[in-house]
Amino acid sequence: MIGFLKPTAGHISTVAENMRAADAAEVWASNRHSPRDALEGGVSASKHSVCVTYNGQAVAIYGLVVRDVLSGLGVPWMLTTDGVISCRRELMTVTPEILGKMLKMCKILENNVHVENKVSVRWLSKLGFVIGEAEPLGVQGEMFHKFSMVSHDV
Repeated sequence: MIGFLKPTAGHISTVAENMRAADAAEVWASNRHSPRDALEGGVSASKHSVCVTYNGQAVAIYGLVVRDVLSGLGVPWMLTTDGVISCRRELMTVTPEILGKMLKMCKILENNVHVENKVSVRWLSKLGFVIGEAEPLGVQGEMFHKFSMVSHDV
């Protein structure tokens, strides 16, 4: 059974220690962050953050960082463990509602995904994000796709 909780230090530790290799590589390529640093920083900077549990185990943490209140720009993020695969169908079912809530807080959602994080690129595309062309980004100029979604509510 899937659950949604306020992230605790224990959840952060569990997800950091078991982070999917592609997610860990992405946070390293973007800012040279460790999984723990990326999660702690993301949760701290987020207006809204949530730990996703499956059968009582933390499998992901996601959040929304409000980047610019005037333009309505928000940065959604999610870092996962391999355990998220077990609940991917359930998560796909509830994610549109989650994104709807984020779009009420920020009318533009935008972030970057490492080109090598193929599972995340497919996931974002299925959710309706527009995936941009790969461009160099981060400390070493590795290739990332910008992804975005705009609220159609006025």
